[in-house]
Amino acid sequence: MRAQDAYISQFRTMTDEVTAMFDDVPDELLYKRPGPSQNPIGWNYWHFLRIWDSGLHSIIGGKDLKEQTWWRGGFAEQSGYDPAGLGGRGGGTGMGYTDAEVDAVQVPLEIIQAYHRQLLAETEEYLRSADDEELNRVVPYWAGETTCAKMVEQAIRNCWMHYGEMRYAKGILGRPDASYPGR
Repeated sequence: MRAQDAYISQFRTMTDEVTAMFDDVPDELLYKRPGPSQNPIGWNYWHFLRIWDSGLHSIIGGKDLKEQTWWRGGFAEQSGYDPAGLGGRGGGTGMGYTDAEVDAVQVPLEIIQAYHRQLLAETEEYLRSADDEELNRVVPYWAGETTCAKMVEQAIRNCWMHYGEMRYAKGILGRPDASYPGR
């Protein structure tokens, strides 16, 4: 199996898991904090997609913020939430957000999921066309340089990490894991 195919498989599996996780989350819990200064599950979902979007488009879409899927796909307009200039380095990804900035993110689940689907489609398109030379291409990174493959791997790790946070927060909010053997 090519690395590109393994990456696509990981993104698809993660997408299926995250989508299923929200099947039983009522709207009123989407942006409820599980505790003081703890991030809501809806915010975490939006955040990991923004990180994925930012990383992906730093290697395939250019450096301009408005070239990222969040803006190009019209999701900022549809949701009424434009995070440009917020957080660390002004990237609007949720990194470095204050509690008030986290609370300002109130994107409806349908918009987040549409954003997720478009981001997955763009990621798959990139990975299907990427050869080994492309994946080994060195690109600038906030801490220096890295390869395209490492950027993709980091996006996968980040998504799974936030998925775990969302599942934990969901349980704290009274929506326990349906796969728990005691249920």
